[in-house]
Amino acid sequence: MNEACSSTLDTDPATLSGSHGQVSQEKVERAKKNKERALKLREARNRAQPYTKSLPNTKSADSRGHGAATPMIHMKTHSSAPSIRDSHAGYIIEEGPVERAPVYRVAEESVPALPDALLVCSECGKKFAESYLYTKFQLITCDKCRDPEGKHALLTKTEAKQRYLLKDCDFEERNGPPLPFLLKKNPHSSGWGEMKLYSLCQVQARSHAVWGGEEGLEAERLNKAERREKRVERKYTKDIKDLRRAVRSSLIKPSSSSHTHTFPSGQEVHNPDDDTWTKTCSDCGYQVIFEKM
Repeated sequence: MNEACSSTLDTDPATLSGSHGQVSQEKVERAKKNKERALKLREARNRAQPYTKSLPNTKSADSRGHGAATPMIHMKTHSSAPSIRDSHAGYIIEEGPVERAPVYRVAEESVPALPDALLVCSECGKKFAESYLYTKFQLITCDKCRDPEGKHALLTKTEAKQRYLLKDCDFEERNGPPLPFLLKKNPHSSGWGEMKLYSLCQVQARSHAVWGGEEGLEAERLNKAERREKRVERKYTKDIKDLRRAVRSSLIKPSSSSHTHTFPSGQEVHNPDDDTWTKTCSDCGYQVIFEKM
């Protein structure tokens, strides 16, 4: 297509007029304009796409002979320059933007840790570049010294609060930086929230900072046990009182029917001191004091 396009672009309008007989001046001018336009478009396309050939499997100079290829990243871009197609009729057809050829760029490889940048293990004193405890919990301990069943064991936030008497604010910025944790799905139910797992040694250090060491933590545990016993005793006493009150109220059976007083006629007693009369109920002894008009 490029050869055909070049041949069309290089054709002189005078040649056209000589080969096809009489050609009007208007067609000659149109051919000139089309030629100039095609040259400009080809120049713009060359500027927009200077490189159209890529080598996706290029090997690095250091790995020649070993068959190891340099890692490549495939990036697909789009060009805004229009495409050109020769109509073989003396003019050029301009089409919409087309997709550029894929461009490959060499990925930057991670630089290995230098000897000066290595960390020194707090347990054995050996240097190491990376470890599980340092990545997850910022503990400068190598993988060989990791004790998953001992001081580096993982415990949930609820367990840490119960065993070491910590509050939610203690895990944040109360007595130091926030404690790092791992998020893990709850094994009891997939619908529950994720669990926060903390390192045992970091939780112990935070509890000592809150309660002033191991002695302060033990004293607070004893105080908490005493307060719990007092709460249980108060609840037991209250339940006994409620039970006694319920038993006493069940022994007294109030009468469901109302009592009607009966006053026998002719048995009113006169009180000369205040000139009043008194009558007494024959069933319950209730007395009524009244005056006669």
